[in-house]
Amino acid sequence: MQEFQFQVINHQTPRQEGRKINLFLRYRYRQDLATTEYPDWAKVHTAAVKFLRVRPSQPQDEYWEVLNEGLVRDLYSSFPLMGVVSQLQVQSVEHPKSQETKPVIYSSITILGEVSPIVTPQGFRK
Repeated sequence: MQEFQFQVINHQTPRQEGRKINLFLRYRYRQDLATTEYPDWAKVHTAAVKFLRVRPSQPQDEYWEVLNEGLVRDLYSSFPLMGVVSQLQVQSVEHPKSQETKPVIYSSITILGEVSPIVTPQGFRK
């Protein structure tokens, strides 16, 4: 069994008032793949970042959970994988109407197929 994990830190999105996100992706290769058939992680990275952009069929204020599930399904069907797990951390922004007095980082976690859980490092860096 072979798995790969990478992270995208402090990625600026046009979604929900320009929130920054951390994306943690882990995926397991199909067992029947030769090592020469493993997908290039840079192509998986590019596909993931491209998916996070606002497209006409996905509104700018789409729920993070819906976006994350779509991302996982897209990667699962586009690459020779038997499992994908994605953790999408969203950095909060200060709102004048917000009751929050401290910044909050919240996450959406989506798992499809067979894959080990993500070990998440600390949150956003300044």
